[in-house]
Amino acid sequence: MIFSLLATTAKEVGDTACTVAGSGAIGCGAGLLDKGGFVNNAINAVIVLIGALSVIMVIIGGLRYVLSGGDAAGLKSAKDTILYALIGLVIALLSFSVVGFVINRVG
Repeated sequence: MIFSLLATTAKEVGDTACTVAGSGAIGCGAGLLDKGGFVNNAINAVIVLIGALSVIMVIIGGLRYVLSGGDAAGLKSAKDTILYALIGLVIALLSFSVVGFVINRVG
């Protein structure tokens, strides 16, 4: 009985402190693994960065393809750049889905 009163009181004190301090205070708002938490935001930022780099590499590969001037080695290099960039983009999209699924299950 006493422990349940203490737990309720501690929770109420914590809730009041978070209300006063705001959700940006340490211990208030989203936890590390919650949907809006630090880990989720950091992983999403990295995935978005990888996706953006993949798109840039596809563009660079396309430019190299157009500017190769029919050189067989240049064409092969440009095609490889595009292929690897698309593979990177697919991996980034899949990892975004997997991270979202795991965060939903854990958080």
